[in-house]
Amino acid sequence: MEFLVQKIGMSRTIDANSTPVTLLKVLQAKVCQLENGKALVAYAMHKKHNKAIEGQQKKYQLSKEFNHFATLKASQQKELGDLDLSALETLKRVKASFKTKGRGFAGVMKRWN
Repeated sequence: MEFLVQKIGMSRTIDANSTPVTLLKVLQAKVCQLENGKALVAYAMHKKHNKAIEGQQKKYQLSKEFNHFATLKASQQKELGDLDLSALETLKRVKASFKTKGRGFAGVMKRWN
């Protein structure tokens, strides 16, 4: 099962040994379409959108805040609507993978800003 998350920052646990942890926020998402174990998911990211996104919002009866779309693996999702978060309730650790911004070959000042 895949989820859309946003990295908030880093912290540490307050135990006998200090363990670094990454703080993540699960984004609110709506499942628009289910097909072969994959789900087309709409989520809110920015306020700007174009006419192509407006057409998708009308097609799936979404409000204007859901203006980004992604395809996720959704093996447990059975119906359209909100993304089911029940799989996260019992977990203590989550394996996360992220994509970098991909700046390519940048100059020295751009690299650090």
